[in-house]
Amino acid sequence: MEDELLLASDLIRNEIQAQLRKLMKVKSYNGVDKPTSGKYNPTISNKINTGGLYDSVQVYPTIDYSKGVLTLTIQMSDYWTYVDKGRRPGTEFDKLVQRRKKDGSFGNPYYIKSYNNYPNIGAIQEWIQTKPALSFPQLSIEQRTYLAARSIARDGIEPTNFVQKGIQASLEQIAIYISQDLANKIEEMFNADRIVFR
Repeated sequence: MEDELLLASDLIRNEIQAQLRKLMKVKSYNGVDKPTSGKYNPTISNKINTGGLYDSVQVYPTIDYSKGVLTLTIQMSDYWTYVDKGRRPGTEFDKLVQRRKKDGSFGNPYYIKSYNNYPNIGAIQEWIQTKPALSFPQLSIEQRTYLAARSIARDGIEPTNFVQKGIQASLEQIAIYISQDLANKIEEMFNADRIVFR
């Protein structure tokens, strides 16, 4: 049984990683293609950037023989929830700004649209540096970071549900290569939220 569980764990890990490799259109939280302005072609990408999330996926099975309980622990980088469940957009508000002129005086104040709930700028900047195709190459890293962060704050990120899709895809393989009974137990655990994420 332990060998079967290790094989099942490998199948689940491989299928979760396969979901991250899939190329798909980048979309807002509400499912609108990005860039949402519609001026440019939709961006197509997978969910592998530096490989940190992809490489961090581990699945550990344990059996409590005294209780006859099977537990699966899925371990990944902390930010997996943003990739899996997406990120809601922030709330739009009008922000009063006043620009300084070259002579040191201030121009007339005016309002611009802004959004609360910006993502972590440091993480976005790190991400931008490995995605050179984002926005226009003539823009600086800081400018591209701001545009990407604003896009996330304004439009959010669509959920991918890569964990659920990976587990569902692995169940068929588990049933074929190991046993239908084990596939049923794993599906039961997932549906009852008895799979532990760390």
